[in-house]
Amino acid sequence: MRESEVEVRSGAVTLAGTLTQPAAPTDIAVLCIHGSGPLDRNENLPVQRMDIFNTVAADLAPRGIATLRYDKRGCGRSTGKYYTASYGDLVGDVVAAMRFLRSAEGGAFRRIVLLGHSEGTIIAASVAASGGPLDGLVLLAPFVERSTIS
Repeated sequence: MRESEVEVRSGAVTLAGTLTQPAAPTDIAVLCIHGSGPLDRNENLPVQRMDIFNTVAADLAPRGIATLRYDKRGCGRSTGKYYTASYGDLVGDVVAAMRFLRSAEGGAFRRIVLLGHSEGTIIAASVAASGGPLDGLVLLAPFVERSTIS
């Protein structure tokens, strides 16, 4: 497993991230999409350590799957402002990260799977529904609301 620090441009914002790759070359990458809150690339808050995405990356690399995880805008080493970011900004960040993964700089991955956690499940589903080319969708702990339809 090898990890490298990367920067993804999303408009005027630079997203700082980690690209984890297996020892052997691969053409598939999982893009990790955060839950709600000012989270870093591993889904840690300043007051709470969860280490979700780095744990996922460490598990997938020996299975031949790369991962990209990044600090939300305005969090960790990413630029921008977290508290003024819109839903559209967060979706745009995912699209920019997908473009990065498909580029030579990002590894030129042919297959991309979106892994959304909590709030990230909505963002991942939105990107998938928009027709962006992707090869899989994993939704971890989506929220559920009771239907008012009878």
